[in-house]
This record gives sequence, C-alpha cells and structure tokens, in this order.
Amino acid sequence: MLKQWKTFWKAFIPQKISNSFVLWVMFVLSYVGRVSQKKQEQNECRNRKKLAEQLAVLLDGKYIENQQDWHQVWFGKGKNHNMSHSGCGIIAAYNAMAALEKTAHSEIENYKKIEHIISLIRFFETKGAVLGGRIGIEPKSIASFFEKNGYEVEFTKCSAKTTKEQINVIGNKNEVTIVTLYNNQMNIFEKIHNICITKEQRNFYAHNVGQSARKKEGTTLSEVILSSASDPKVICIIGICKRENNHINS
Repeated sequence: MLKQWKTFWKAFIPQKISNSFVLWVMFVLSYVGRVSQKKQEQNECRNRKKLAEQLAVLLDGKYIENQQDWHQVWFGKGKNHNMSHSGCGIIAAYNAMAALEKTAHSEIENYKKIEHIISLIRFFETKGAVLGGRIGIEPKSIASFFEKNGYEVEFTKCSAKTTKEQINVIGNKNEVTIVTLYNNQMNIFEKIHNICITKEQRNFYAHNVGQSARKKEGTTLSEVILSSASDPKVICIIGICKRENNHINS
C-alpha cells in the first residue's frame, strides 16, 4: 500500500495538474525571492573568471551539451545556485542562439561566448528566475528574451490533446525550438527540463539531454522529444525564427 501511495504522489503533478497551471505557478514564483543586484554582480565576477579558466572544457564545440560540468558557474541564489543544478533553461537559450547566429571559432569568439553566457545569466536572474533560480527559470521568460532580441517567437502550451502532428507542424515552421518537459511523467522527482532542438536539413537534433535519452536525433520534432528522456511529457514549446536585422541587446 505504501509503495502504491508513493507511486501515486510521484505522478500526481505531471498526471493530474494541468500544464497551464504549472506554467502559471512558475510565473508567480519567478517574482518570489528575487536575485539582488549585489548577488548578480558577485555571480558575474566569479563567472567571468571561471569561464575564462574552463571554457575549453565547459564548451567543447558549438553547443553546450554537458550541464553536469557547470557546477562552478553560478546562477541565482540559494544552496545550489549553479548552472549544473538549475541552468538548463539558460543553456537551452544559449544553444538556440548558437544555432540562429552563425559564428566562427577564434579567441575573439571565445571572449564573445563568455560575455554572452554571462549576459544570459544576468538577464534571467533579473527576469524569470523561479524562487531565485532554485528551480530554474520559467519558460515565458525565455520567449521574452528572444522577442526582446528581435526574433519571431511562437509559444505553445501543450496538453493531453496536443497531437504529434501539431508538434511536428511547430518544428517544421520554426528554425529552432526550446521544449520544456517532465523527464518522467510518472515521477516529478526526475524534474522538469528545458532542451533546445535544432534543425539541420531534414533532421532534428536535441541538445543537453540527460543520460536517459534514448537518442538525440530524428526526422520529426515529436520523435526527438519522445526520445529525449526516460518517459517525457511536454509542458510547452517555444518556436523561434530569425528576422532580418535582429540584434542582441540583452
């Protein structure tokens, strides 16, 4: 009986609470325990040093794929105020920008990467950090970031009625998507995760997915999402397209 109750409560939020309500709660909690300007400045000072020292390890390639290694890069406040613990939304935003902005690899480019990561952390510490970043960032703040920087943004709340076909339409008409999902729809303790999915020719590629991912690429957006975690359930999808003359002003 005890085991049955544990199973029930683990699945209660993913199975019984609507995605709309979950998103609303995250939005409200992003105004609770705001990260002070002093704390933001402390984080920025430390992060600039740590990123300069460890960038080759933390960002070995175009995309960030190794969130577990980012424990020395700070985000927000609280006991576990680091990117490894709760920075998946920021990493998803960075990866989306990496896909949208074609860049070359150089020492100058490395400097730009560091400053861009720092600016992203600062942006989301100011807007969107849920409980001061203790449990990540709320998805609408990600959409706001891209809108602020001149991109076409489509925000879709998903539900039990959302079909694979509808998800695939979102994937086909956008250059990049950021997906917020439960890693395991039967166990809330496996947490909520944000992933960036890029599109290259006819294939979709998921970035910064966990070890439970069955595969990271596929021919449709829904295929990649359903393979990105042990038993995922989609909460929302942000579709992003590049406009002409857009610019970073975060």
